[in-house]
Amino acid sequence: APPAKQGEETAQQEPQHRTARSLREVARGHAVHSLLLPSSQDLICKNMMCEHVGSSCACKLSLVLERLPQLQEMDLSNNKLRFLPESTFQLTHLMHLNLARNHLTTLSPSVQQLTNLAVLDLRDNRITSLPEDALLMLPNLKQIRVAGNPQEIIEAVQSEKLRAIITTNTTAEE
Repeated sequence: APPAKQGEETAQQEPQHRTARSLREVARGHAVHSLLLPSSQDLICKNMMCEHVGSSCACKLSLVLERLPQLQEMDLSNNKLRFLPESTFQLTHLMHLNLARNHLTTLSPSVQQLTNLAVLDLRDNRITSLPEDALLMLPNLKQIRVAGNPQEIIEAVQSEKLRAIITTNTTAEE
C-alpha cells in the first residue's frame, strides 16, 4: 500500500495540464495548455468604454493570454474577431492556432514570434494577403488553411515554400 500512496502524492504535486473551455476556467493559467473558445460568449465585450461593446472583442482575451505562457493550442474560431491582441504573439509554445470563421482582414507580422506554430487555420475570414516574410520565419509551420478568404490571399503569395503548405480545403485536417 505505501508505494501506491507515494505515487499518488507525486501525481498531486505535478501540474495538471488542462483544457480550458471558458475564460473562467483559466484561474491558474500556467497549467492550461489548450484554450478552446469557439463561438464563445466570454469574448463578448461588456466594457462600456470599448468601441466593440456588445460584440466580440480581443480586450478580455488579451488579459487572459498574458497568464497562459505555456499554451500550445488555441481555438478562437467563430467569434467575429476583427483583430488579435498582441499578447497572442507572445505564446511561443503555441502549435495549433484556429482563427477560422472570424472577421479578420489581416494577420500581424508579429506571427513570426510563434516559433512552434505548426497549423494556422485562417479559413472563412476576410484576409487578402499574408505576411510572407513573417510566416517564412516559422520553422515548424506545416499547414496554413485559407479556404473561404478572398482569392487574392493565394494569388499574392510569392514564396514556393508557403504555397506548398497552403491548403484551400474547406474542412479542417491534420
